[in-house]
Amino acid sequence: MRPAEVVRRGAGTSNATASRAPRVNAEALMMRVLDVDRAGLYAREQGLGSAEARRVRAGLCLRCTGTPLQHLTGSRVSATWC
Repeated sequence: MRPAEVVRRGAGTSNATASRAPRVNAEALMMRVLDVDRAGLYAREQGLGSAEARRVRAGLCLRCTGTPLQHLTGSRVSATWC
């Protein structure tokens, strides 16, 4: 599955947990895992490897339980992306 599709699905999952910016959360986690910027995230055609998918899934699960995004990515993310 392409990273953009994972972001879309991840944002839907975060939506269910009343996250304020579900797409930002999913994008930030995916960018961290893939070590790309936002443009690189959406330009990537290659699907995720199994290790990458596990890391993204784990991050989304932690985010859904209330772990701050900054703790998961190691940096502050602006919600102005959305």
